[in-house]
Amino acid sequence: MTSHPVTRVRFVAYAVVLGAALTAGIVLNRMSRLANRPDSGDVVAESLDELILASRVASVRRIRITLGHEVFRVGVRPSREMEEFGGIGDGAIFTDGSALVSDALKLRLVLLGPSAENVEVIGRAGEGPGEFRELLSLYAGFGDRVYVLDNALFRLTSFDRVDGGLQLVKTARVSGNSSTACDWRGEYVSLEYTAANERILHLSSSDAGEAQAFGPPLRKVSHRLNFQLTLGRLICAPEVDAVFLAAETGDLVAIHPNGKPVWRVVIEDFEPTEITEIGEGVVRMTTAPPPENRSTSIGRFVRLNDSLAVLQLLVFERWNSKGKSVVGQTGVDTRIIDLRSGKQLGRQADLPEFLAIRGSHALVTADEPVPWVGMREFSLAAPLVDEQ
Repeated sequence: MTSHPVTRVRFVAYAVVLGAALTAGIVLNRMSRLANRPDSGDVVAESLDELILASRVASVRRIRITLGHEVFRVGVRPSREMEEFGGIGDGAIFTDGSALVSDALKLRLVLLGPSAENVEVIGRAGEGPGEFRELLSLYAGFGDRVYVLDNALFRLTSFDRVDGGLQLVKTARVSGNSSTACDWRGEYVSLEYTAANERILHLSSSDAGEAQAFGPPLRKVSHRLNFQLTLGRLICAPEVDAVFLAAETGDLVAIHPNGKPVWRVVIEDFEPTEITEIGEGVVRMTTAPPPENRSTSIGRFVRLNDSLAVLQLLVFERWNSKGKSVVGQTGVDTRIIDLRSGKQLGRQADLPEFLAIRGSHALVTADEPVPWVGMREFSLAAPLVDEQ
């Protein structure tokens, strides 16, 4: 749990048009349901565990992730400065079992050996090759290639895992201001709002060049508001011709690169924060607003295998402490999603955040007691259980 207030996004009267069925009415109905809940005052009426239990009872199928042997954990009791993390961003696992994580606050990459016996810092603050100004997104490509997107420098840098180290392959200038990205056969799909075409998904070459916008357009309401609605997470799956988007609107969408929605579902029990426009394009956002005093935000969205993904919501709550209103993260709500339909197949409250999954290993992170990263073996609990 962290005590840092975090600003997130709630729909009130606006909706992103991500498919024919994604309309303002759907979102307004969901907001009406939340507004009709009893005022919980300064106490959250339902715990995260209670919500998950109710979901399990209603579910007809469920899968559970079980974390096993811990291969390594770095950051809890650091013996060197390189093992002290400012803030974990993204991560990737290489074929040899080593891992790479981005330390967004310290503007560096940290390479961890297969057992974390070797820890190496890659990059630093700056504008030269292999240096960074804003570590926005780190994502894996084919084989042992990784990409780092730097919005401040408008630059995409690619690295290969070679001979036990990390080798810079090339840098390319990019346009736009993405909130996240994923690999698409050497190109990349980014999530960003472009006022010129009112679209949020863009396919760009890793060698720079013009970006191709796709997906249904947003509603023409406010450029500034629409930009806030592009916060979310992406999974690229070119082998099935689909991009999966977990959006801060509370919607989970599969979209074909030709722009056609494949499916869309509403994330169960998603409680976004509030956006209100005041005057000309001024946006006010609050976290965990009353009466429910709880909100959720898209945290992680990671491919688990060919047909499943792990979607994690960060849970924020508001409470009184010594007469002052305090907002903080109080949990991680983990869902297992069927990528073929968007159906939720499992839900847990006892897991750390997942940075990457490869084979039977998961790269995980948490902020307590300090930011740390670890490698865990994991398995899926079977069989699927049918409930009456």
